Amino acid sequence: MVSDTRKRVAERWSRVDYRSGAIEPAVKKPKSEVIDLTGSDSDNSDNGDQEEQGPPVKPNYPFKLVKSQIFDKNLKNSHHLIDLRDVLHDPSLRKSFLFSFQYELDFLLEQFHPNVQKIVLVAQEGTVLPPTTPKALSWVGKTHLCEFRMPPFTCHHSKLIINVYQDGSLQLFMPSNNFTYAETNYPQQVCWVSPRLSACASPASSSFQSDLLNYLKSYDLREINRYIIPEVEKFNFEPLEGTEFVYSTPSKDYLSGFQLLAQKLRYKKENGDTSIKHHLSHYLCQSSSVGNSLSRKEPCNLLTHMIIPVLEGIIPKDSKKLPSTSQLLEDYRSHHIVPYLLYPTVQEIVDSPVGWLCSGWFNFNYNKDMAHYNMLRDEFNIFHKQKKSQLSPQRRATPSHSKFYMKSTTRNPNEKPFRELDWCLFTSANLSFSAWGKTSAKPRNYEVGILLKSPDLRCQSFVDLIYNTKLQNDSENTNGTTVAVPWTPDLEPYEKIDETFCISKDYSQLSSS
Repeated sequence: MVSDTRKRVAERWSRVDYRSGAIEPAVKKPKSEVIDLTGSDSDNSDNGDQEEQGPPVKPNYPFKLVKSQIFDKNLKNSHHLIDLRDVLHDPSLRKSFLFSFQYELDFLLEQFHPNVQKIVLVAQEGTVLPPTTPKALSWVGKTHLCEFRMPPFTCHHSKLIINVYQDGSLQLFMPSNNFTYAETNYPQQVCWVSPRLSACASPASSSFQSDLLNYLKSYDLREINRYIIPEVEKFNFEPLEGTEFVYSTPSKDYLSGFQLLAQKLRYKKENGDTSIKHHLSHYLCQSSSVGNSLSRKEPCNLLTHMIIPVLEGIIPKDSKKLPSTSQLLEDYRSHHIVPYLLYPTVQEIVDSPVGWLCSGWFNFNYNKDMAHYNMLRDEFNIFHKQKKSQLSPQRRATPSHSKFYMKSTTRNPNEKPFRELDWCLFTSANLSFSAWGKTSAKPRNYEVGILLKSPDLRCQSFVDLIYNTKLQNDSENTNGTTVAVPWTPDLEPYEKIDETFCISKDYSQLSSS
């Protein structure tokens, strides 16, 4: 018998049509529509103005671990933790614009402070669960739903919050979770937090702001053009220098997806450096879903056959033909490239404090294309897992729903990778064609992410920053920018006994054991 928890996960996700992105079949509507969720026209009373705000943002630690009511219920507060209440319950918050793939309004609306004046939800048809509780229903007079249709095989996968405050400032939040209770609490989640941005009569030119505005314009929705874009246009984005906004859009009018990322990470060939041959280029992808092979003729993976070869200058960024696996294996050796794909094993999920409840957000149906899977595992040796001896007792090896792509260069055999980074991308985009597109094809989804290219970019584990009490006091970096990640400080390759988790496989024997 399959356990009750696995049954609940299966029931929850059996309703998701991954081709359309909808939870339930949607009724046909015009291209876009703003709907007042009219259950009450009364505003909530203005109270609690003196309530303290959430934890302060440390500028050199822009990533927070999303606090879980399951894992962290007995944990003292940490400035490396954040929850939706920290983001939405600020008494000075006046407007909040939210972008997501799923909304559970009973959960989401209760996070807001009564002082908020307007809540706008940008959503794909069929991805909003309406409010039912009295508290959630009391917010509908302030809540507006901007709903639009997506074609089959596409989805509005972006996760973004734009907050405007009483003092005229603006702040961005990019959580890895959609706005549901289960997704927020069962798998691990991460949130990027921007500094507070000030309004400016004549804002200086900023590539971050320009790309964010292009992303918003790509929807071509009257409500976004009227309400959200004017807010973003009037702010000064200079504090985000060194951070780039990277997005995907199905619109043909904007450069986006992998083509945009490749433009921002132009390959620069090193000249005259004889020591470069001793360097190793480490590329890591941590994703909650892995898409199918890019080719039906032969196994061809997005990371190994397109992303890394383009960013390493092995093939041009506009190449219409991707190299073969045999050619790439030679190129990887000659260019000293080491690829990593961090993806949960079955045993890691079984050993999680919540067991199968954390598994429903990890989608890699490799049993339908074993040639693709065997190529990644046996020829590229790409699969990695968390190091068991470094796990925290609170979260253990619970997988993260975040998506990180990063590069680290080591210069000698004793140097550990991913302590210092060349660059890091945190995004909603899974490792799939729909999320990224190809060198010669546009993406199908809406996605958002931030790219860090700071000269002093480091990486640390939340395990050390939050849960390892022996290291908490002296583990923080004081210089540069630190990418805090939800996996152990070191990774290790899969062993022969390790099995990659596959959401479509039957693990009933494990569940009953």
